[in-house]
Amino acid sequence: MPKGTLRSKKAKIRRRNPMNKLDLERVMAKEPTLNIIGFGLSNLKRYTPEERKKELAERREELLRQIDVCNKVCDWLKEKAKERATINRNMGSYGWKHVVENENEVGTYVANGVFIAAAIHCGFKYQLVSPDSPNAYFNICTYKPAKSYCLA
Repeated sequence: MPKGTLRSKKAKIRRRNPMNKLDLERVMAKEPTLNIIGFGLSNLKRYTPEERKKELAERREELLRQIDVCNKVCDWLKEKAKERATINRNMGSYGWKHVVENENEVGTYVANGVFIAAAIHCGFKYQLVSPDSPNAYFNICTYKPAKSYCLA
């Protein structure tokens, strides 16, 4: 998918639905390279295609085991994240996961792929940072603790 293409056409952010395993499986079916570290396996190019396929399957299984953390991130997104009309390229998924962790809202480590899956489930639009990056940009306003603001 070209760099400038949005990966979601949903206009409304889901504010009430908790995420269950089936929801996570749907997100992962939509994005077949999404796994615990994000999109793809960019740091594993030295491995054979068979090894990469096995590693991707293992990392996707690991993401499926993180449904509780996905729900905590969804709760944070529903409470704190504000949608904007355009993709925000000021902060990617890796930065957002740290914001969530640093606020101690989830009480645990948040993997990049967990943040991405939760944000997709909540209906945020997204775009890959680059074809070989595990990170994504979202249409989430730039955020500062105790205050959020849009850089439109």
